[in-house]
Amino acid sequence: MICKINNHLPGRPAERRNEIIDFVHGKILSGQIKPGGRLPIRRSLQKKFNSSMATVQQAIDRLVADGFIESRGVGGTFVSANPPHLNQFAVVISAACLDDSTPLFWKTMADAFSEMGRDPRMRIKVCYWAAEQNLTPDAVELIRNVSRRSIAGLVFITPPLSYENEKTRLINSGDIPCAVALMKEVAGKFNAGTLVLDEISYIRKSLEYFIGNGRRKIAVITNFRYNNWWENFESNAGRMGIETRPYWKICVSNEARGGLANIANMLMQLPKEKLPDALLIADDNLAKSVVDGLVDSGNSAVNRLKIVCHCNFPYKIHTQLPMKFLGYDSRQVAGTFMHILERQRKGEKAISIVENVKPVFDDEIGGTL
Repeated sequence: MICKINNHLPGRPAERRNEIIDFVHGKILSGQIKPGGRLPIRRSLQKKFNSSMATVQQAIDRLVADGFIESRGVGGTFVSANPPHLNQFAVVISAACLDDSTPLFWKTMADAFSEMGRDPRMRIKVCYWAAEQNLTPDAVELIRNVSRRSIAGLVFITPPLSYENEKTRLINSGDIPCAVALMKEVAGKFNAGTLVLDEISYIRKSLEYFIGNGRRKIAVITNFRYNNWWENFESNAGRMGIETRPYWKICVSNEARGGLANIANMLMQLPKEKLPDALLIADDNLAKSVVDGLVDSGNSAVNRLKIVCHCNFPYKIHTQLPMKFLGYDSRQVAGTFMHILERQRKGEKAISIVENVKPVFDDEIGGTL
């Protein structure tokens, strides 16, 4: 006997639940049901998907848990006023947590986005995701939210490393508006909008400050920089008539900054005619060790040294020596990231978006530092 398949027989509850979720989810994502809009009544969903009322309720509960809808009891079920695909953002920081070894840029950006997230119309989650081989709970949650389209935009404070395939996949998928902080010469490497911290302007502005204060023998202490940074420094210094010497250019990784005090001390042990008259500390993570070494040198020339120190505003390093702070306002950087995401949400191609953030001195910033 040949049996006909009855297409109207109820399917498995889990399958029906997912179909209902996908149906309602799709209506919300497409804008067919807008924020605050009323959803079909449960009985109509039950009839449409030939499911039990319990299965419909499970689907509703899942959408409520994900933040897409809200139930008002007998009043009905409505799309949330601020659904996650429009108002929930994730900021990825490449660390398992914030501690004493965390770069100050990451700390100030975490603070800036946390402050921005106080706006009730916007939810911002700072996600700590260090190494891809060991996914943090934040990373697992982020991957799940992206797959559910429960994110309005992604911000990567630093670009993924070459082996971080999962991060790169999230950025390049094109499913979610995305912004990445990069150096200008590699803008366009990812399918994301690019935020550039304008380091060429940083170099020029620091050198102009030194010249304005009668200094032309400039030493630099920084972390490991790509070759173009040093090329830009040397070319600008040459055009401005600034003297640089090989032993005035000191490059140390953040991990090795423990020995930097000794290096700074040795710098000031040079013969008088070989001493610099100005110092650019181009990474604020190194500042305390550098200043400790300068002070410990006991050389009175330290008191005449003009110092410019990098800064991630509003956080300023407190040291024993006077210095001028030059850097980037984390609040402006966070706002620029969000503007990049907004441009994508309005239809611009991510890869074509590049926005620069210019450096500022501490006396050029409004508000409290």
